[in-house]
Amino acid sequence: MRRPGEYRSPAPGEALPHPWLVLAVAATLPGVGHLLLRMPQRALTFAFFVLVFGWISLHLAPPAASPVGRIAGGLFVQSLAVLDAYRWARLRWEERRRRAPAA
Repeated sequence: MRRPGEYRSPAPGEALPHPWLVLAVAATLPGVGHLLLRMPQRALTFAFFVLVFGWISLHLAPPAASPVGRIAGGLFVQSLAVLDAYRWARLRWEERRRRAPAA
């Protein structure tokens, strides 16, 4: 039995989004790249921590900090989410390509 969040191979007829699309969407909206990959628990986890760490760094940063510096915690988690979503998309894409019958 597969546990939530555990990797599963794509089914033979399952449509997969292109890894570049996942990368673009994940860079734009926190967690949505994982939703495209049908990983809702992981998407909510990343979105939650982007908000939490953004809020924490916003309140801990000095008043003279730049706007980017004030939300640096959220941006850090967002960058991890983007890399993770792309990695999963690429893994599934390459596995599908490897399993495809040679034409």
